[in-house]
Amino acid sequence: MTAKDVEKLGGLFTELRIAQNAKTAAAAQIVARRLGDTAVSIDGTDVPKGSAEEFAVTSDLQILVDSVVDITVRPGQSPAELDRALDSAQTFLDAELDRLGVTSLEQARERSEVRTDAEAVLAEASSTLRVLIGDDDRDGLDSALTRAEHLAGDTPDTSGTAASIDDLEARVESTSAAVDDATAQVETARTALERIRTDRDDARVAAVRAQSTREQAATTLQNLRTRLSADREANSDESLDEALTTARATLTQLEDEAAAARSEYEAADPETLEMRLQNALQLVDSKQKQQEKDRQEVDQLSALIDDRAAEGIYDKLKAAEQNVESIRSKLARMQRQADAIRLLRDTVLAHKEEAQRRYVAPFKERSRSWGE
Repeated sequence: MTAKDVEKLGGLFTELRIAQNAKTAAAAQIVARRLGDTAVSIDGTDVPKGSAEEFAVTSDLQILVDSVVDITVRPGQSPAELDRALDSAQTFLDAELDRLGVTSLEQARERSEVRTDAEAVLAEASSTLRVLIGDDDRDGLDSALTRAEHLAGDTPDTSGTAASIDDLEARVESTSAAVDDATAQVETARTALERIRTDRDDARVAAVRAQSTREQAATTLQNLRTRLSADREANSDESLDEALTTARATLTQLEDEAAAARSEYEAADPETLEMRLQNALQLVDSKQKQQEKDRQEVDQLSALIDDRAAEGIYDKLKAAEQNVESIRSKLARMQRQADAIRLLRDTVLAHKEEAQRRYVAPFKERSRSWGE
């Protein structure tokens, strides 16, 4: 796992995110704002009260209003080139992950860092060994070893041996200092490498965001162009010119009316206007006092009604209404009886008059004639 492999894998992840963001930008967008206290969740995410949340419809999206409604929004058909770009980016990424034997970009970076650290340790060890033994090859080292063994068999020279020991100690100290310097340089280089990697990752994230912003801006531009074309078809330049002319004429008329009203105001008697203003203010004050008085009276009546209600006035009213209804029923019954009696009386009187006319009157006439 090399740094080049990690860089290629990071590029594939970037291309995949760009394709996903492009498809998201082309999808329908839902902007949700919760107005009341009822819980609202969209695709499992709770919508907080008073803030707007935006969701892209790239798959089935569930809108749930607690105890009210459950809505499922299905995405429409996205552009074919976006689907192909997304599928291609996903395919290349999966193939590269299989080839490297990793499942994520983080795992690949860890393996690359392990290899880089191992290579650094190997280089450091090789450099240290080269400093200690110099640039001699294996044959030179063997010859030096033979000479050392031969010298070891001879009579030792104390002064030469002491000088050699001092020289070796100096070389050891120099070598240790060189090793420390090399280690410090390695740590500095490693820190710089980490900083460069962080900057590169930030740059990639910024590039992805910029690409997504560009895609969204392109989509917005296309929508605006479509709306502009539709508006141009709906409203021609001639109709817009006519509307502008009408608006200007209306504005001129309103300005003339305002100027006339201003002139009339300036020509009016200031004392009369002041008197009218004072009368109007007094009237407003009087109406406000009357309104406050009426409000107090309403409060008193409301309290009185509540007191009467507490005393059972509604029950008494209901009993009185039932009593009135009973009396009305009794009155209606008595009225029917009176009507029947009146009808009977009228019938009896009619029969009596008929008998008087048919029997009594002729008898009286005959009696009168007989008396004469």
